[in-house]
Amino acid sequence: MQEITCIGILAICFTTSAIAQYDTLPSLKEVIITGKQHPVTVYKAAVVQTFNASDLEELNVLQASDAVRHFAGVTVRDYGGIGGLKTVSVRSLGANHTGVIYDGLALSENQSGQIDLGRISMEGVGLISLINANEELRLNTARAMAYGSLIILETAHPVFADKEKVNGKLGIKAGSFGFFNPVVQINGRMTEKSAITLNTEYLYSNGAYPFTLNNGLSTTREKRSNSDVKVSRMEVNNFIQASANSEYHIKLYGYLSERGLPGAAIFYNPFSSQRLADRNLSGQVAYRSRLNTRYSVLFNARYNYAYLRYLDPDYLNSAGKQDDAYRQHEFYGSAAALAKLNETWQLSASADVFSNSLSADDPSFAHPARYTMLTAISARYGHKRLSVQASLLSSTIQDRKSQEVKENKRRLSPSVILGYQPFKSPAFRLRLFYKDIFRMPTFNDLYFTGTGNPNLRPEKAGQVNAGITYSKTGKNGLSISGSADAYRNSVTDKIVAVPTKNLFIWTMLNIGKVRITGLDLTLKTACRLGQTTTLTAEGNWTFQKSEDITDRESRTYHNQIPYTPKNSGSFSGGIKVSGWIFNYNLLISGSRYTLGQNIRPNWVPGFHEHGLNASKKFQVKKRSLKLVAEALNLSDNQYEVIRNFPMPGRSFRFTSLIEF
Repeated sequence: MQEITCIGILAICFTTSAIAQYDTLPSLKEVIITGKQHPVTVYKAAVVQTFNASDLEELNVLQASDAVRHFAGVTVRDYGGIGGLKTVSVRSLGANHTGVIYDGLALSENQSGQIDLGRISMEGVGLISLINANEELRLNTARAMAYGSLIILETAHPVFADKEKVNGKLGIKAGSFGFFNPVVQINGRMTEKSAITLNTEYLYSNGAYPFTLNNGLSTTREKRSNSDVKVSRMEVNNFIQASANSEYHIKLYGYLSERGLPGAAIFYNPFSSQRLADRNLSGQVAYRSRLNTRYSVLFNARYNYAYLRYLDPDYLNSAGKQDDAYRQHEFYGSAAALAKLNETWQLSASADVFSNSLSADDPSFAHPARYTMLTAISARYGHKRLSVQASLLSSTIQDRKSQEVKENKRRLSPSVILGYQPFKSPAFRLRLFYKDIFRMPTFNDLYFTGTGNPNLRPEKAGQVNAGITYSKTGKNGLSISGSADAYRNSVTDKIVAVPTKNLFIWTMLNIGKVRITGLDLTLKTACRLGQTTTLTAEGNWTFQKSEDITDRESRTYHNQIPYTPKNSGSFSGGIKVSGWIFNYNLLISGSRYTLGQNIRPNWVPGFHEHGLNASKKFQVKKRSLKLVAEALNLSDNQYEVIRNFPMPGRSFRFTSLIEF
C-alpha cells in the first residue's frame, strides 16, 4: 500500500509539474566549525525556495543559472552556451531588482546592474536559495533588504572525521563541444578551531554546437562560431571558531575569463569576432558573535575589483577597431545587531556604507562614483500561531560624475511579513507580505556616451503576496510539502530606452509602467521503499501576466512585456537505489515576444528541455570514487531563449570525482 501511495503522489507531481522545497540535511560526520541549520522553508512566513547540498548533487548543476531555473517565478535570459550571458528576472521585476548574496555579502555590478549567474560556479556551494521580498528576522546586512528578491549562495563548511587533518576531492568533467572542466577542492584543519578550504577550477569549451537556422523557406544546418570560453576560478575560505559564541569567515576570490561573443545567428552574416575579457578579485571578512543569550552582532568588510575589456577588431572607425576597458572598485563595510527581548519580541538594526567607482581608458568617459549609506531596522513579533515582521530601510545615495557632485537621493522603503497557522496542526500555514522598494539607475543608464540620462529617477516597485503552505511527514517515510502564492507587483518610473530624434539616437527615460499579476505553485514529495530505495519528485508552475500599462494610446498597452512567458515550469524526479542515483528533469517555457508589441513578427515559440543523469559512488582503496553521466536536452530540441541566439541541442557530460 505504501508503494502505491508513493507512486500515485509521484504521478500527480509529474502531471502538474509543480515543485516545492523539502529541505533536509544528510547525516554529517564530526564538524569542527559551527554550521548553519536550514529549517524546512515552507514553515517560514517569507517566500523561500531552497536547494541544499543533497539537492544540488542530484541535479548536477554546473552554474548558478542552472539551479535557479528550477525555482518558481524565475525567468532566465540565456544567450546560449556555457559562456553566454545569463541574467535572472524574478516575478517580472527585471534583473536589476534581483540581488545575489554570496556568503553574506551582495555581489556588485554598477555598470549594467545585472549579475551574470553564468559566472558563478556551483563547486563548493552547499546551499542556494531564492527569497521574495525579505528574509525572516536574523543577523543580516542592510543591503540584503535593498532588492525586490534575493538569490543567496553559501559555501559548504568543511567536515572532518575524528583526528582527520586534510580531505578534499579531485575531479574532471568533460563533454560535448570541447567541454573540459578539472576541479580541485582541498580542506585542511589548521587547528581545532580553524579550517581552510581551497576551491579551484578551470573551464574550457569551444562552444561550436550545431543549430538549425530558419529564414522563411530556407533552412540550413550551422555551427555556432566565436563562442569559445576559458575560465579560471580560485576561492579560499578560512573558517575560525574564535570561541564558543563567535566566529570569523575570511574569503578570497579570483576569477579570470576570456570568451568570444558570437552575436545573433542570422542569414548572410555568420561572422563574429568580438571578444570579452573579465578579471575579478575580491576579499572579505565577516565576524559574528553572540554576546549573551539575548544579543548578537555581525560585522562585514569587503573590497572588490572588476575589470572588463570589450574588443571588436572589425569596428569601422579611424582606429580600425573598438577596444574599451572598464574598471570597477567597491569598498564596503557593514554592522548589524540582533536583540531577543523575550520569547515573543525580536529587534534588529543594521547599517552599511559603501562606495563604487567606474573608470575607463577613454578620457571623455564620465568616470562616475557612487556613495551609498543604508540603514535598516526590523521588529518581529511571534506568539503561538502568529508572526508579524515589519522593516524599514533608509537609503541615501550620492553620485559624482567626473568632478560634478550630484544631489543626494533619499528614500524610505517599508516592508511587512505576516505568517499565521490557522489550525492546531502546523501542516497548514498562511503568509502575506508587502514590500516597497526601488533601484537606482545604473552607471550605463545615467552616463553612457550618447544614451545616458543624468536626470533619471529611481525605478520604483511595489510587491504584494498572499500564499498558503503545507508540509507533512508521515511515519512510513512519506513526506509531502507544497505552496501556492498569488502576487501583484507594480513598477513605476521604469527606465526604458526610447528614440529621441530618430531611430539612431536613443536615450534613457522614466516613462515605463508595468503591472504583474502572477501565481506560483510548488510541490515536493519523497518516500522510502525499504532500506535502500528512495523516490523523490518536485516541480513548479508559474503563471505571470506582465502588462505594459504606460500609455493607453500606445500599441503596447496591456501587452505582455518582452521575453516574459505567461506560463513556465519545471519538474525533477529521481530514484536512489543501492547507491545509484537516477534523476530526470524537465524545463518548460511558454511563448514570448521580443518587443513590447505582441504581434506575430515579434513572437518566439515556447520550448521544453529534458535531461537525464545517473551517478554512483564506489569505494576504491578507502577512497570514494563518484562517476556521473548526464544527457542534456535529450530530445535535441532546437530553441531560443533570446531571438537569434540559439541554445545548444543534445549534449553529454561525464564526471569522475575522487574524494580523499
